[in-house]
Order: sequence, then structure tokens, then C-alpha cells
Amino acid sequence: MDSKSYYFDPESIRVPYESTSRIEHAKKNGILKNGKRWYPNENGKLCPDVWEITSQRHKQKINGKTQKLHHPTIKPKEMIERMIKASSKKGDLVLDLFSGSGMTSLVARDLERNFIGCEASIEYVDSSLDKEIIND
Repeated sequence: MDSKSYYFDPESIRVPYESTSRIEHAKKNGILKNGKRWYPNENGKLCPDVWEITSQRHKQKINGKTQKLHHPTIKPKEMIERMIKASSKKGDLVLDLFSGSGMTSLVARDLERNFIGCEASIEYVDSSLDKEIIND
């Protein structure tokens, strides 16, 4: 694969630093590491390889109301946001071959990406979070 055929933007998924007092000190004075002075990034640290994301399993706030969802493997919105932000730009196409609950289509639209989704289960299509995408 040609290195120009993929996209990854680590800057778009930075996460807050854990120790704010240490970071505030480092912003003023820097941190000496391997003989070089380092200053923390204002947007946070690079996203770690392992993500800790809390999931509100089977519940989602839609149009201001908390609703129970009927899908066994709903992914947390924050997880989908990180994946889409890191791997695409506005206007890019997001493909979800197992659309399930429709969470990816909602997030893709919120992030101004185009979306194509496939789902084999008509039950999941009928209970999809994204009713608009089904009618498009």
C-alpha cells in the first residue's frame, strides 16, 4: 500500500493530561528530557494505544430523552468519534459494513463525513438510532 493512500491525524484525538499541576509547571519551565527542553501541547497528550471509554450500555440520549436501545453491541459514541476523527477528514466517506445500531452514521454526520452503511438484520435497521439515514 502506498503511504499516501491512508490518512491518520493524531492531533485530532489528543486527550487531556492527567496531572494538571505538573503540566502547569511544565508550561512555564518546560521539562528536560534526553537533553532537550520539552513543553506540553496545549491540546493534551497524544491518544494512548489503549482507550478507556465508559459506556452507558443500551441507553442513549436522543432528542433530549433517554431511550433504551435494542442492540446487543452498541459502541460508545466517544469511541466512534475518535476513530472517525483520526482516520478521515471532513467530506470523506465512512463505510460501516455492520451498521447495527446506526451509531457510526450519527457520528459521521455530526463530524461532516459522508456515510455508507450495510446491515443484514432488518430488526436492527428498524431500531437504528439514525432514522434519517434509512430514509435517505
